[in-house]
Amino acid sequence: MTTGKFNIDLVQLEDINVISATLENNSGLKSIDHALYEIAFQYMLAPGISVRSKQIRVLADFDIRVAKSSVPESIITCKYGITFLFSVKNLEELVKIDHNDIEVDEELLSSVLNITYSTSRGILYTRHLGTILDGLILPIIPTADLYRSGVKAIPGKKA
Repeated sequence: MTTGKFNIDLVQLEDINVISATLENNSGLKSIDHALYEIAFQYMLAPGISVRSKQIRVLADFDIRVAKSSVPESIITCKYGITFLFSVKNLEELVKIDHNDIEVDEELLSSVLNITYSTSRGILYTRHLGTILDGLILPIIPTADLYRSGVKAIPGKKA
């Protein structure tokens, strides 16, 4: 495993960047009652590491589709791509390099994924204010599920 001990005080969120954002409303409506619609939600959190730079970048992709149960096709679709850049002062102590894969300390990866997802929830909530998706809040996801969404051996740069 890794040689260092995880310490959240050594992690810093350096940057957040919304790299893509779309909201398509094919309903013709200006607002909806969320209780009357089926809301499908998918997400992917894809971490990447640069040990030399002591950084972890997480790409968070979100896909939201809203439809009425009587109409199978989506009438409202929303997609977001958000990148998060973290610096970790003792990153080299929290990883194990095996060929081209890097195994990351579980507590570090879980923490980074939790911060990414929870911050994304707030970003999407505020982005939806004043739109047809006003008031939509993404669900809370258990840490174990977020951790499974990331991968334990992730691509990275050794030098």
